[in-house]
Amino acid sequence: HCGCFLRPKFNCKNSRRAYTAKTIMTAREQIHLIGHETIEQDLLNSWKNGHFPHGILFVGPKGIGRATLAFRLAKFLFSDPDFSAVSLSIDPESPVARRIVSGGHGDLLVIEPDPEKATKEITVDQVRRIKRFLSQTPLEGGWRIVIVDGEMNGTAANAILKVLEEPPKKSLLILLSETVGRVLPTIRS
Repeated sequence: HCGCFLRPKFNCKNSRRAYTAKTIMTAREQIHLIGHETIEQDLLNSWKNGHFPHGILFVGPKGIGRATLAFRLAKFLFSDPDFSAVSLSIDPESPVARRIVSGGHGDLLVIEPDPEKATKEITVDQVRRIKRFLSQTPLEGGWRIVIVDGEMNGTAANAILKVLEEPPKKSLLILLSETVGRVLPTIRS
């Protein structure tokens, strides 16, 4: 395997396997996660010990695997795992994984900057969507998970503090940021 993470059907010159030239796999689709074994194990141990946080911040440059780790964690929690799990990985063909990849899991909300807007930041209106989403009963009786993938403007960052201060039971807010300096100190703590 050459390390390409492309969809099947395109011939990669370093591999005998065929891949499509369509696009690189999205974080939702990705099943491989390299270089995050320690954080993955820490998250798994927290879950097994019953001390799982209601908010997680993953910081790092674009392409390092922040979103892949966030979706991997969501798939794991939604799969109703048992305590014998040794990683956050689940079968990519499972119904949970398929619903997440297709964007059809009712207990997962992904917030990203609106590509139509010039600012490319998460807005306060998007944060209000998070509040409404988390206040609802989980559709599948388990977790409600929100992944916020992008930088927030000041108003949105202040609004998300309220969500973090009073989280509903079995809810998880995963914030992804490229630089720690763009995250309010009160959110980081």
